[in-house]
Amino acid sequence: SSRLGRSRPSAARLSVARGKGSLAMPAGMIIATGWGLLLLLAPSAVLAAPPRSPVLGGAQADAAGSHAAGGLCLLSVRASLGSSPALAPHDVAAVPTGVGSMLQYVKAQAAAAVADSENGADYKMSADVAAALVTIREFVTNLTINIPEQHLHDQREIKNALALIDGCASEVSAGGNGMGVRANLDAMETARVAHATCRATEATVFSEKRGRCDAYEIARKSQQFSKPPACELSGVATDDLAVLDDFHACWDKFHKWSSGLRPIYEACRGSTSEHAKQRQACDSNQTSFELSFCQASATQESYCFCRRRTVDFYTQLREDVLVEEADRKAEYETALRIKCLLDVIEANSTTGPNKTEVLRNCTSTVVDTSALSVDYGIFEEAPVDCTSTQAAKPCDEAWVEKEYATQEWYGKAPTTTCEACPEPSTTTATPSTSTAVPAVPPVFHMPEERSFSHECVLSEEGAAADLPMAGT
Repeated sequence: SSRLGRSRPSAARLSVARGKGSLAMPAGMIIATGWGLLLLLAPSAVLAAPPRSPVLGGAQADAAGSHAAGGLCLLSVRASLGSSPALAPHDVAAVPTGVGSMLQYVKAQAAAAVADSENGADYKMSADVAAALVTIREFVTNLTINIPEQHLHDQREIKNALALIDGCASEVSAGGNGMGVRANLDAMETARVAHATCRATEATVFSEKRGRCDAYEIARKSQQFSKPPACELSGVATDDLAVLDDFHACWDKFHKWSSGLRPIYEACRGSTSEHAKQRQACDSNQTSFELSFCQASATQESYCFCRRRTVDFYTQLREDVLVEEADRKAEYETALRIKCLLDVIEANSTTGPNKTEVLRNCTSTVVDTSALSVDYGIFEEAPVDCTSTQAAKPCDEAWVEKEYATQEWYGKAPTTTCEACPEPSTTTATPSTSTAVPAVPPVFHMPEERSFSHECVLSEEGAAADLPMAGT
């Protein structure tokens, strides 16, 4: 199954097909196998697969399972399944059709065998019963081989699902500016603080500028400085001593007037220049902050989109596997008990083990199924809060209100023109026979699902046959 395209059977379908191998004989009987694969058996075919079909190899079983969501493939078997013995139609009624029923059936036969043994006789069974027991042994033998393979398959899927969750961060990083989602948010926060600090300084500089320039305005309009000396300084180059004396006298007046006003003016001019430089730096910081906010917001959206999807996938997968795990353990235990009971039936009454003791062991022995326990692992906490999304973006009214207009510095250090986030780039997808995952927010793009296109065929080799499935 593809990374996120895996689909499991519906609850209704599971009630028929979930984890219960079935054995059926009549012509045209549909036999349920795990994950929705159905076999339409001919009269001579007797063995139906347990979950994901123990008569299938691992790869074929996986292929069968991965197509459950795409529809059920009906395979017409034109020959018997390998070496499986066939039962005549009139023997069908004596054969159980489920693992649980098989256990009860074999128990009854074993009890009869023990009773005969206690009476000093070998157990005699009909040809029909013998054929049924051979079929059941083959069935449960395949079951005990295939169940561990199914366990490993599900364990790999759980591990891969966890890797998908952890991989969201690296996928987003690779698709964006090379920084992880947490690094982008940290960079944005750093830019936010830098801008706010700069604007606070700008507000202070502005206050100083306004105070000094207001003082200059007041001074130059005051009675002391509003009327500069009315004398002339044009005699600076004269050789006439009287005119030169008038120049010196006028110069003294101008010097006295200028020396009182000039420092006030210089203070205003210096503050004006300092404020202009500070504002230019803050405008640059503002642009950096807005761009970093856009990048962090896009990265967070993409990461959280990925995480929600992969966590949901893992959660659903875990729920399914938990059910399958319990089914497998139950069926594995049942299969081992059936094999044990078959050994009781087949044991020689005189030279073999005591059938009564063996039967007691078959029913009382605790079967250890811990090897079939799935490790569901844990996934790390998200590096960002994905429970809420940042709907407001730079230049949105709500965003400007929150980030700028309500700040203490805004009245004295208003921001410059806002830089809105760039629109996500859109690309035209190449036509494909596969079903692609819809486009997601900028930066992160989910992989396409894989498609399978093969004929639906079952060869005469039966259990050894390659079973490519049809559909996507």
